Amino acid sequence: MFHEPAVDAIWGKLYSLDPLIKLLPRGLWSGKRCHVVGPSFLIFYTYPNAEFPLLPNLTTLVWTESSSICSTHPVTSILKHLVGKRVTDVTVICWPLHNAPEVPVLSELSRLCPNVTSFTAFIPASSSHHVGTIAHGWTKLRTFRGLAMPQPIMDQVVSRASLQSLSIELDNSTEPAYIGNLPESVHTFSLDGSNAEGYVRYLSDFYGSPQTLRLRVCVGGSTVDGVADLLHMLPEHVGRAALHDLSIELTSSYARTPSIAQIVHLDLKIFYPLLAFRSLRTVDLDFFGIGGLDDAAFGAIAQAWPNLKHLALGTGDISRTRPRVTMNGLIALLTHCPSLASLHLVFDATVLPPEELLGSFVNTCITEITVGHSPIRDVQPVIGYLAQLLPRLRRVVSSAFPVEYHKSWLAVQRILSN
Repeated sequence: MFHEPAVDAIWGKLYSLDPLIKLLPRGLWSGKRCHVVGPSFLIFYTYPNAEFPLLPNLTTLVWTESSSICSTHPVTSILKHLVGKRVTDVTVICWPLHNAPEVPVLSELSRLCPNVTSFTAFIPASSSHHVGTIAHGWTKLRTFRGLAMPQPIMDQVVSRASLQSLSIELDNSTEPAYIGNLPESVHTFSLDGSNAEGYVRYLSDFYGSPQTLRLRVCVGGSTVDGVADLLHMLPEHVGRAALHDLSIELTSSYARTPSIAQIVHLDLKIFYPLLAFRSLRTVDLDFFGIGGLDDAAFGAIAQAWPNLKHLALGTGDISRTRPRVTMNGLIALLTHCPSLASLHLVFDATVLPPEELLGSFVNTCITEITVGHSPIRDVQPVIGYLAQLLPRLRRVVSSAFPVEYHKSWLAVQRILSN
């Protein structure tokens, strides 16, 4: 049995568990996976003092348990032999089937590794009280990610004065809506859910003023009206002046049914509430269809968001609906958003602007644009207009379909790159 300083000499520069695993019988680790079960766990308990962890340089811990193992073997107790004061990032994914003597180990995490700044916890609701206890003990916690939890536990998490980033996965949660205000220290707030209606319910008594808001909505379980209700409620529950970055991603990853992203189209009525956020610098709504937005709508958008630097709108629309916005809408954006440096936009390049609109403004920030399935017919006039509006433009990225549009945009790309 080794003690200090010998233990430091052996483990002090170890950045992998491989040497530790290979102390176990060869049959446990010689395959592609290491299955450490039964009496093999006893090897870990011969370590004399949890105050001196086996991996003193460990900074990131990801702990995932199998329900079939943790119900019969004391797996969680191993944590106290691994974690130390240098750990700053902890992820715990486990089942609520621990042996009674093991339960305190979860609650002691904040003592075993007191300097954690990032905590991800996917623990079922029946054991979620551990999450509040752990998070409450980490005075330096800046980032938290986890499932929706009961109000008292959420209060414990958000009460951390150091908390800056909060991410909640709603999925099909039956937990009640969160009631209260996010602390001003939280500048990034993310929600991940299985349907838009769940977002509306969860945010009904919520208010916060984050700088960054990220929403990931599974539209396979949503309705178009639900998505519209979500957009309409945001200005009433999110600080209008504080929000700088907004991202709403439509996905079908939670559902086996076809995504309805192909029929979630924005018109000015649905889109209008977002114009209340006058300080926006980044807007990512790339998976929405924009067939209902015309040049006049883009004029209103451009004037509402004068500080815009990054815009992604419509190029991820899998329905490839023909856009109503033309190059006139593009000119409105470039005119009223002088700091625009990144642009993903579907527009109808078959409708060319009047020449008197050209020369009123030139953007020298943009070197690349993504045009998705933008219709295009005559290549040469489009090249001439883009060269005048965006003199530093060298790369144009388009969707592979429709093929005829893609070939034309490749021709634009070849000429501009030279």
